Formats: sequence, structure tokens, C-alpha cells
Amino acid sequence: MDEILALERAALDRWIRFDPDGYIDLYASEITYFDPNHEKRGEGLEAVKALLAPIKGFKGAIKDVRYEMIAPKFQRHGDTVLLTYNLINYGKVGDQPEALLNRW
Repeated sequence: MDEILALERAALDRWIRFDPDGYIDLYASEITYFDPNHEKRGEGLEAVKALLAPIKGFKGAIKDVRYEMIAPKFQRHGDTVLLTYNLINYGKVGDQPEALLNRW
């Protein structure tokens, strides 16, 4: 479980800095990606890459980013492990003080 949590944290460390490749590198070619900010789900690795590509354009827009991973939970089903958790993102927009940016 430690390895799975380390992989997730490494991907989050990149994601919070507007680099989706940390996750893309972990995805299987047959990924299905659900995101409440998009009308349709992404099906397949190439579609998900295209869906996430605009994130890279946010670099520099938000500073001093950080996150909290709350209550990670592992559930094992055969040779599959499901990791779930709540996530809170923080950062500074412009010259504003730190603010809560998003809850997932």
C-alpha cells in the first residue's frame, strides 16, 4: 500500500504544479477518465492526454500551491487495490493571500 500511496502523491505533486503527465504516465491505454469539469468522459489514453493538455497552460497563474490528502483508504478486491481520499487544493492567485482553490 505504501508504494501505491507514493505513486499517487508523486502524481499529485506534479498535478498541483499543472503537470498532468505524472498521472498520464500511470494510466493504462484503455483508461476511462471522469471529470466533473468536462461534459463527457475521456476514453483511451490519447483522448485523456488531449483532455488534460490545457492544464499545462495554467503554469504561473497560481503560486505557492499545496494540497491536503485527507483520509486515504485502501480497499483490496482480488489483485486490485482501490485508493480513495478527499483532496483539498490551496494556492495564491495573483497577489491575494492563500485561498482554498478546490475540494475533490
